[in-house]
Amino acid sequence: MTLDTTAFDRAFALFMKHSRRDAKLVLKEQAKLLTRDCAKLTPPFSKTVFGNPAAEPFSAQLKIGEKAVKNQIASLYYSVKQLDIVKNPRNPEVKAATTWMIEQGNFEVFKNYIKSEKVQNWITATASEKDHRKFRDRRGRVRKRVRVAVFFEDTIDILLQLKLSHVGKAKAGWKTAAAKFGVSLPGWITRHSTAGSATDDTENPTNPSITIQNLIPYASELASDPETRIIQRALAFRARAMIRQVENYMNKHAARFSL
Repeated sequence: MTLDTTAFDRAFALFMKHSRRDAKLVLKEQAKLLTRDCAKLTPPFSKTVFGNPAAEPFSAQLKIGEKAVKNQIASLYYSVKQLDIVKNPRNPEVKAATTWMIEQGNFEVFKNYIKSEKVQNWITATASEKDHRKFRDRRGRVRKRVRVAVFFEDTIDILLQLKLSHVGKAKAGWKTAAAKFGVSLPGWITRHSTAGSATDDTENPTNPSITIQNLIPYASELASDPETRIIQRALAFRARAMIRQVENYMNKHAARFSL
């Protein structure tokens, strides 16, 4: 994936032109802010961050992520007890039979029975992470109009708790850069061991630079996805922030001479 750094480079050059600070220190400062912005712009988040990544606290993003997981699981899985053949059968004997099968935990008998009754709903014994992945699109969202009835309904909550524990895994790819440049990330992000890297080459006399990477397997998809465009958005915001700082400096400078 190719990033357009033109606006950031111009803003940085303009900032340095009007700043008396050491270029290496400014570069490290921008790396810290860029790392924070990238973490904020990595799911989960709300559209608030597009205008200002710092405007949305990580605590709010945790709630957003947890809500999304709960909605996904609820939209995909439901108990077989909610099937019409169990809940509202035309024949009372059918209700008694299906209820007995569920109470006995006999999935195979239940599955064969409702198949004989020509029930078309998707049925599974347990809610599994494998099936959950199968029914999601490339953005991780459960496809619409897909619903699966679960025989052992307690496994729905087990899967939910597992998926909730994964919230923050994508953001954790910035953990290495955050540690290197002094960005504080909450525990629900740092608990994950997602791969990432950070290289500080500001001592290079000819081409000082800093490189940060989120190495989660689907990082490139998140970066190129038009709904996220993580790094490009973060670079754009950093560029705008530096331009604003330059404008403030120039306005203050002009005000002193107008007195």
